Amino acid sequence: MIHGRDLIVALDGVAIAGAKSCKFNISQNFISTCSPTDGRVKDKHPTDYDWNVSVDCLVPSSNLSVALTDKLIAGTKCLLTFTDGSGQNRAGWVYVKSCDENGPVGSLASFSASFESTGALFKYMLFNNGTFPHDGQGFELSISQNKIHYDYDRDRHEGPYVVEIDPSFAGKILMTTSDVWAAYFHEEDYVTEMMYNQDTQGLEESAFKFGNSDTVIELNATMQYCTIVCNTKPHIILLY
Repeated sequence: MIHGRDLIVALDGVAIAGAKSCKFNISQNFISTCSPTDGRVKDKHPTDYDWNVSVDCLVPSSNLSVALTDKLIAGTKCLLTFTDGSGQNRAGWVYVKSCDENGPVGSLASFSASFESTGALFKYMLFNNGTFPHDGQGFELSISQNKIHYDYDRDRHEGPYVVEIDPSFAGKILMTTSDVWAAYFHEEDYVTEMMYNQDTQGLEESAFKFGNSDTVIELNATMQYCTIVCNTKPHIILLY
């Protein structure tokens, strides 16, 4: 049994707080043609589809209603995720279509919002980020003169964080971070081994992308592995 509390909507990685109900809708359109073999009947052929999401929630102590209203006024494009706790994990790009806030005297204030989709609806997967196994050894990435650098003697209490992603999904990795990161064409164990061995040349040769801000990484069938290393814990979601 799936309960209403299992339905979770998040915008740009942040769950909509205080939600008491939500609705996910998807529908498709058809064109009709006259059947050449079945007499006075019509054949239906699917053309396009559309989807949308709406939520009703109590107004939390956060600035949720203000933030959504600001996104509506600015016409901000956002990433929305929806899950029901049973494998129905969907994601896509939306705009805030409408906001409504009300609160009768003596009752809790409520807030509702609807989201208009733009583009495809994807499946999605969130990735947990494993901490680099220190064993007394610190490590940090940095960027200088458009080149990735490796500091093997950095004293860190935690991090960097390492995650291996299966590229067979052939989708898009959306990573949110404000720290230095790098992506490699090898499995996690091989990348961490090069770090332990301070194999700077091997790391440089296997790194296919790096940066210090949010990014999109395209996965394709030619990649066997994709491992991401980031100094601090990033938010990583795979759309496929």
